[in-house]
Amino acid sequence: MKCPYCREEIADGAKKCKVCDEFLGFGGRLKRMTGPVTSIIAAIVSIVSLTFGYIQLRGKNQAVQERDVAEKRQEAAVAEKDSVATAGRTTAAAAEQALAQLDRVTLTRIARATFQEDSSATALMSSDPGRARAEFVRRLEADPSDVKARTGLLLLDAR
Repeated sequence: MKCPYCREEIADGAKKCKVCDEFLGFGGRLKRMTGPVTSIIAAIVSIVSLTFGYIQLRGKNQAVQERDVAEKRQEAAVAEKDSVATAGRTTAAAAEQALAQLDRVTLTRIARATFQEDSSATALMSSDPGRARAEFVRRLEADPSDVKARTGLLLLDAR
């Protein structure tokens, strides 16, 4: 009998060629084919797993970037809120400090200049500061942008 692969003479009933080390019969072909098929399957599995890994990594990176952007926006909002609050406190503190440095005569002049057309407010501030404070608070509750009421309260607080 001759080997179908190398054409050398081999014993009858042999399962493997001594010369080329190939298995004879259908099993030999199957064993020869499994090497390349296994390699191809392994390559496909590797490519698929690398692709899924890349997609997952990309998704995680995008989620991290979105989280970082959200944190930066939140930090910016907090910083802006703090700066606005600090600016408001600084302005109010500066106004109070300026009023505290004024003497009583100067405060009376400011009150008269502010309340020229409202002589009742000037008189009320001089005669009954408690009632004047209640009136200014009532006016501010009705209209929070009332500059005269705010000035009146500041002047009363400075006395």
